[in-house]
Amino acid sequence: MASGWVFLAPTNSIHLLVTPWVACLLQVYRSRHDFITDMRLLAQNALQFNGPGHEVYLCASEMRDFVLHDLRDRDEEMGQLESTLGTLEESKASLDESQSEIDRDMEMIASREQASKAQLATHTPHE
Repeated sequence: MASGWVFLAPTNSIHLLVTPWVACLLQVYRSRHDFITDMRLLAQNALQFNGPGHEVYLCASEMRDFVLHDLRDRDEEMGQLESTLGTLEESKASLDESQSEIDRDMEMIASREQASKAQLATHTPHE
């Protein structure tokens, strides 16, 4: 998309320190709704920080409109992907919990093994 060129390079870092753009840049998209919200926010911020006739705002508006139209056309496909992502996240959370339990069990086994070795060392008959 031709309008996206404006957003390929980061904004001047000094400018980032004194504006709300920092919060916008730190977003993580967990759903289509989050992404759409951010696309709208991008256009709103471009208007607020640059003005209605500025090239940055015009590019942001065009990009927002393109994304909204494209996502509307892919509604069913996006719904299936979001459903799959939700299932994968649930599976990952379950696996992470299982791995944590395994790690705790392994630490307990190692601790018991060390205690047994220490006990055997103190009760070993000397020649």
